[in-house]
Amino acid sequence: MDMQQFKRDIYDHDHPEKQYHAAYQMRFAKDDPEALSILFSACYEAKDPLLQQEAVRSLGVLNPHKAFEAFIKMTHNTDPEKRRRAYYHLGTLGNSNGFDAVLRGLRDPEETVRKAAAISAGRLGDDLRSIDILKRMVNDFQLESIKTEIRRSIEFIQKRVDEGRTFGHRSPSSFDNHDSRNQRGQKTFRDTSIPKGYTPRGF
Repeated sequence: MDMQQFKRDIYDHDHPEKQYHAAYQMRFAKDDPEALSILFSACYEAKDPLLQQEAVRSLGVLNPHKAFEAFIKMTHNTDPEKRRRAYYHLGTLGNSNGFDAVLRGLRDPEETVRKAAAISAGRLGDDLRSIDILKRMVNDFQLESIKTEIRRSIEFIQKRVDEGRTFGHRSPSSFDNHDSRNQRGQKTFRDTSIPKGYTPRGF
């Protein structure tokens, strides 16, 4: 495995498939601070959302705790685009401990940031408490576009809660990648969707 080649390929915006593959392979670059830095850069600098998403997933393998803390910190950034990405990336990372943080994002002054937070709320919430909180946020003070995303998130969470009842236990979030494990006890990371309106572009 040529990690140095992957580090070059991730910047090759003329060949997006190479970029995605490089971002994926870099999750195997253990104890490599440069790889970690490159992946974080892709999360905030890449214009292609698919590349951003792959970078987040790889960070979730390499150092999920550091990724979680970094995205939480970035939600306080003065740049609304960085805040938007941070809230969205929390949802992709899948650590349900980020639910309270994305609730704060629903009060952000920027509509795009609130939308990202609303989407991630549906990915991270996994119990009746989170549903009740989101229901209270569907009010006359919210823009219709935000209320629509919140309602979708409530539906996603309700479905997981119902599935949990069916199997007689509390259902973990289907996006809770941080805690997912396969039959061998190894961590697994599930696919997540990207919001509508994204147009993939170069790094």
